Amino acid sequence: SIIEAEGEGSLAVADVVRTSAGGREVRTRLEPISVDRVDGNERMALLVGEYRRRTESITSRVVANVKFPLPRDGDQHRLGGMIAEARRNVLRADVGLVGNAGIGADLPAGPVTYGQLYRVQPSESGLVKVTVTGAQLREVLEQALSRSGRPAAHVAGIRVRYDPRRRAGRRIQRLELLGSRKFQSSAEYSLATDDFLASGGEGYLALLNRPFIPGSILDVDAVIAYLRRLPQPAEFTAPPGFQSSR
Repeated sequence: SIIEAEGEGSLAVADVVRTSAGGREVRTRLEPISVDRVDGNERMALLVGEYRRRTESITSRVVANVKFPLPRDGDQHRLGGMIAEARRNVLRADVGLVGNAGIGADLPAGPVTYGQLYRVQPSESGLVKVTVTGAQLREVLEQALSRSGRPAAHVAGIRVRYDPRRRAGRRIQRLELLGSRKFQSSAEYSLATDDFLASGGEGYLALLNRPFIPGSILDVDAVIAYLRRLPQPAEFTAPPGFQSSR
């Protein structure tokens, strides 16, 4: 039988059985899990306790200090901007991108632990650096505005001036790269994001089949690395990447 976890309180069991006709048939069922049906096992309890202590020693470790709280207020907030900048900074890319759906929790002020940042970035996605033209980058940013006219992502390294009343695909009015470079549709740019978005997740189809370089770092570790580079207590006050003209 093949056993796979199925939510909380039950297991999904699939049995492959031979039929009377000589074929094979898969029969599935749900088996409830009850503490009352599980016998105590001292060796297992010791093993679980040891792993719990190891986990707590990691999640409780202070990795940085944040000066002001970073809540998720609205669709554009300093927390999302900080995460996007962390990706851009750590991978040395022109632009950083993070989807709002991937930001799992607020970040309070004060000492910040690994466990807190893991709740902020819980997906454990790997980061990648994608090569795009200016025209393709504009399309990616339009897709971040396509659902409701409001941004579903945060960016760093670029300012996106947009009109939410325009039709989808034509909402961006102006793109401004940070620094002295002028945005050009034919130029090539590097985009730091996670492998989920880079594979077309959340509707970012413009990123499909684009050349990329694995960043060899997880999303949460990139945030830790970036926060540690800032003067402590860390402060992030950059304006939002998406700016409405309305």
